[in-house]
Amino acid sequence: MSHIKNVAIVGGTHGNEVTGPYLLRRWQLRPEEIKRPSFSTRLCLGNPKAFKENRRFVDEDLNRCFAGDSLQSRDSPSYEAARASVLNYEIGPKGSSKYDFVIDIHTSTSNCGAMLVLTGDDVFSIRLAAYIQGKIPETRIHYIPSGDGDPPFLGSLVSRSLGVETGPIPQGVLRYDIFELTRRVVLSALDFAHNHNSGLQLDLPKELTVFKMHQRLKYPMEEGYLAAMIHESLQGRDYEPLNPGDPLFRCLDGSLLSYEGARIVYPVFINEAAYYREQLAMVLTTKETLSVPGADAADA
Repeated sequence: MSHIKNVAIVGGTHGNEVTGPYLLRRWQLRPEEIKRPSFSTRLCLGNPKAFKENRRFVDEDLNRCFAGDSLQSRDSPSYEAARASVLNYEIGPKGSSKYDFVIDIHTSTSNCGAMLVLTGDDVFSIRLAAYIQGKIPETRIHYIPSGDGDPPFLGSLVSRSLGVETGPIPQGVLRYDIFELTRRVVLSALDFAHNHNSGLQLDLPKELTVFKMHQRLKYPMEEGYLAAMIHESLQGRDYEPLNPGDPLFRCLDGSLLSYEGARIVYPVFINEAAYYREQLAMVLTTKETLSVPGADAADA
């Protein structure tokens, strides 16, 4: 597998997720923590203006601005579109990036714990997830298989990326336990990249349990308002099974709506505050197993 030469760590892609920006500040004060002898590491504040204003974004979601058409367009007046162009210049350009690996730090109001967001199924990504989970056993893997098309996410600027989500934590809040958990995840990712470069034989499991993206489930709506909220028995139970017929929503009149799907699913991002603008209640996943390639596997 090809070596990692340049790594970018991005915090504050969403300005009111402040753990990432303050981790960048820590590593500016203690750069030895993120230094590894086999590659260089760059720190990057994703959305400085939104972070200063403690807002998710100024004009539009920065993490939806990295599709190729958007990056090439010169017509958009939004702050985030301009910021995406800057990041594409500094970390990219998309399709032929100067960086081999990017770590994008996020937090969530949902009970996601330590979540790795994998958008690729290449050898490096699967082994990376298995390594981090071995070091931090409570880690869960949210798997979004790569497909055809032009992803709009920051991680799509480079060939290898890792999204880090930690929670629960309110927006705009800095809390030590979430800060420290995120720090451990990122440092483990850097350790893996260095071990990968060094050709070390790692003791990894043969299989990895992942929660594969299945469906984005919206709230029931009436006349532009939410008609229901997350059922109290489901709140905070990310990664736990949701069976057909289980309570799903509690309506405003006190009645309940049950899950009508035909299979067991595992909700994540339950009642995520940032998703209210999309009327999104949760993401339903399926629990699956991926094979972890051996150290001598070819990069795919």
